[in-house]
Amino acid sequence: MPIGRTVLIRNNKVVHTVAPDTKEADFEHRDDAAERGGSYHCARAEQSDGSLAWVSPIRVTYRSGRCEPLAQP
Repeated sequence: MPIGRTVLIRNNKVVHTVAPDTKEADFEHRDDAAERGGSYHCARAEQSDGSLAWVSPIRVTYRSGRCEPLAQP
């Protein structure tokens, strides 16, 4: 089933969308609106039949002009 749309979400808001209508999707996103501190990112793939696939949330922190995943304790 083709992927109708992929969505990148930051802190519960859509920040990037791609509509490949293919069986595979690949994209890059640079978050130029990143602010100091942490945020959560996740991705969702929506198949053309309405089925969904989610990526678990990733916590990212922005420091010193670059984004880095936070270390887990």
